[in-house]
Amino acid sequence: MLFHILSSEVKPVYFNKSLINVFVRRGSGDQHATENEIAAMQREQAFGCRSEMDVPNTSFSDINLQSLHTYRRRVSDFNPEFLFNGLPYEEFCSRIGILHNGNLTYASLLMFGKWEPLRNAVRNFWIDYLEIPGTSYTDAVQRYTFRL
Repeated sequence: MLFHILSSEVKPVYFNKSLINVFVRRGSGDQHATENEIAAMQREQAFGCRSEMDVPNTSFSDINLQSLHTYRRRVSDFNPEFLFNGLPYEEFCSRIGILHNGNLTYASLLMFGKWEPLRNAVRNFWIDYLEIPGTSYTDAVQRYTFRL
């Protein structure tokens, strides 16, 4: 038997009115979602998946070429056979989704964008640095020891 179940527009999906019953697909099986995965689904539901949306009035010229060059080098080192490795920069960006309809996406702007276009598109943008003692946020005795 084969079942094709469409992805829900409303997430997270759970049953018995309990977030304990949220599952995510990992490989060929469903696993209980972690607290972080549930929180991410709730944020996306509340604010939309903005990262994939085009940023109006942006273009390839709004990309920090040093950041893009570093990214391309890492992609090439990780996967030398990647189909788009040999393409010119602008075509590479179009083919992998950094550029969409000639515009940067919000995710692309956050990852590769120059400072001014980023500040124009995301007015409240700032880099937040937290120093968390421990190997993970959940095992830390203190929430954080330093914030910048």
